[in-house]
Order: sequence, then C-alpha cells, then structure tokens
Amino acid sequence: NLTNSLWAWMQLQYSVDRHLLHLVEQECLYKLESFTPQHLTTSLSAFAKQAYHPRSEFMQGHIAESRKKISQFTGPELAQTIWAYATLGRHPGRSFLERFSSESCKQSVNFNSQELTRSLWACAKLGYTPQALLLRRFKSQAEEQLAEFSPQDLVLGMWACVMFDRGRRTLTET
Repeated sequence: NLTNSLWAWMQLQYSVDRHLLHLVEQECLYKLESFTPQHLTTSLSAFAKQAYHPRSEFMQGHIAESRKKISQFTGPELAQTIWAYATLGRHPGRSFLERFSSESCKQSVNFNSQELTRSLWACAKLGYTPQALLLRRFKSQAEEQLAEFSPQDLVLGMWACVMFDRGRRTLTET
C-alpha cells in the first residue's frame, strides 16, 4: 500500500528520493477516489514532512476528495491534514476551511495539545480565522490540557491567536 510506505518513511524520518516521491504521487493521484480519510491524511502529511510539493493536479484532487469525505475524518486526521496544507503552502479554499472548522467543532474533544496547536497554526498560516465556536471549544480543550503543552506548542498557539487578532483589527479598520 502506497500510503503505508509513505507513513513508514515519515515515521523513520527517511529522506526519500524526489523521483520516487513523484512516482508515488502519480500513483496516489490515480487512487485518490478510493482513499479513506486516513490515506488522504497520511499521503499529504508524508509529502509535507519530506518537503515534497505535489503538483497542482494532485492537490486539487486531494482537496476535492477531502472535502467530500471530511465528515468521516477523525479529529487527529483533521488536524494533520490542515497542518499539511499549511506546511506545503497550499490553500485548500475557503469552503474547505469552513467545513474543516465545522467538523473540528464536532470533534474538538478528540484533539490533543499538539493537534490543537497545529490546527490553530495552520489556520493562521493560511490566513483563515476559524469560527468563534471552534475557537471557544479549542480554548476549553487547551485549558483542560495545559500541562500537556510543550513550550513550542504554547508559542505557536499564541502566535496564531495574535495573527487572528491582527486580521480582525485589519478588517475593522478598513
């Protein structure tokens, strides 16, 4: 299975040859419609961890499949997927981000400290301020898990909140 290989390389922090990643990307593209949310998440995260930027055709297909299946994603899969889009510098579109925000609200209790931080960081990096309800739920989860946050998680979370506030001020100033 392609995504199992990608996952293994990611876990081993193995640097994969770019030509091989290109071949894997092509094969994944043909199979995207059959990918589960886990496969969608694993493939994109592995490419992000390898600093490999898939072609537009793959990204468009990935976004379309993820949008169709987003209600089936687990909390960790949502967080990892949005992190991968942001890490790759690929904006999945406002409608996708709205669906992400809505689904994350439903699953917020399933997010650990790193997933909360990654989601906030990714939204800020993509220039998207999540729904107020999601921010309140994430805040509640963060308060419950405060002892589990690493210093890096805390800094990234604070950076994201500053970016959200900056965006809100910019909107009200215009």
